[in-house]
Parts: sequence; C-alpha cells; structure tokens
Amino acid sequence: SQHKSVKEYINLNDCDETICLLDTVQNIEKNNQQLYLREFSIRVLNDSKAFEHMGGKIANIFRRFKQEYKNMDLEEILADYNIYHTPNYVYLKGEAIISIGDETIDLRYMKQGIGISGEDIGRVKFKSVEKIQKVITIENLTTFFRWKENNSLIVYLGGYHNSVRRLLLQEVYSSIPGKLYYHFGDIDAGGFYILQHLRNKTGIAFVPYCMDVKTLKANLQYTKKLTENDKKRLSALAETE
Repeated sequence: SQHKSVKEYINLNDCDETICLLDTVQNIEKNNQQLYLREFSIRVLNDSKAFEHMGGKIANIFRRFKQEYKNMDLEEILADYNIYHTPNYVYLKGEAIISIGDETIDLRYMKQGIGISGEDIGRVKFKSVEKIQKVITIENLTTFFRWKENNSLIVYLGGYHNSVRRLLLQEVYSSIPGKLYYHFGDIDAGGFYILQHLRNKTGIAFVPYCMDVKTLKANLQYTKKLTENDKKRLSALAETE
C-alpha cells in the first residue's frame, strides 16, 4: 500500500523460496505447543538445520510488521510462540511454598532458588504466601542469584518474558493479589522496553525497581554514553508513557 519494495524480505526470482518463507512465518504464528527449534525445523521444513538459513529474514519480518517485536532478537521472538533453542526454565526464590503435582517445595530453604522447566510451569501452585509483601522480576541471572530481599518472591525473567513466564506470573498474581510488583532491569533502552512489554503482556502494573536517577548517579563509573540509536529508542519509548 506504500509502494515500497519487498526485496528486503523475499526473493522475487525464487517463488519456491518465497512460499517456504511465508509458510514458515505462518507456522510460527500458529504454533501452540512447546518445541525446540530443530524440532520445529524438521516439522515445517523437513530438515533440522534448514531454519538456520532463514532465521535472519524471519526476524526482520516480525520486527518490521509487529511493533511489539521491534527491539527483540530472534530467540526472544520465537520464545513468544513457544519455540526454544534450549529447554526453557524459570527461576524462583523467596518466601513461598509451591507445589508441582503432589510434590511440595519450600523455597525458603533454597538460597539460590530453583529452576522449573517450561513443561512444568503450568502445574506450579503457590501454597503459602502469607509473608510475601512484594514480587520482584529480575532481568539478569547473576543479579537474581546475588539479590536478597526479605518478605519477597523473586523471579528471573531473562530478558523479554514469553508465554511460559507469562503463565507463571499470572498464577503468581492470582495467588498474591494486592501486593507490590516490581521489575528490576538494566537502566537502558532495552531494560525499559522489557518493563513496558511486561506490563502490556501481563496486565500487571509493574513498577521499576533500582532503575531510577538515584541508582544511575550512584553507579556513574559503570555507565556508557548513549548512542544515537539509544536516544531514538528512548525518545520513542517516552512518547508511549
């Protein structure tokens, strides 16, 4: 409709390749079960490595035509459709007792928390949450392992959350309503985009945690100069807030 070329996305001289690309995009969007990337590649392309050759084009298409994926890499985009390179885990720690089926796990006795695979997330229930005053999602794994916070449930998200992590957060929210919900991410464009994505996808009013001017000023020795792209991304983000 804008009379722009499609050469960036498809090969005009190879109809078969174009059909294959569009078919793959459609199969990603339709996928509703957890698959490893090579399983998906075999199922759709009859070759475990075939997807690797078109991954860049796939990512460009999703980033260009779906605003919510504008700043995501391919792995994060695919995870939103339950397609993973490796097993998908969520990490938890804090003042809670959870159950998975008939098994009960007391997180209070695990200093570094516990990792739960995506296949088991849907079976997680929270049994004892009386002491929890706040829920904190954390972007970085090292920070998750190091961070200690009394009367809290801490969840490692690992960048943009996906459908598996969303399922867990919704279970947390239904079990612990009315508490404070925080997100602890990087103080950069990516970190704030992740916060916005988290709010929009879960419907939970997450508040930024340790992402303020005071924290930035206290850690100036670790900062980097903003690039022109950083400024553009932050300006675009500011317009939505």
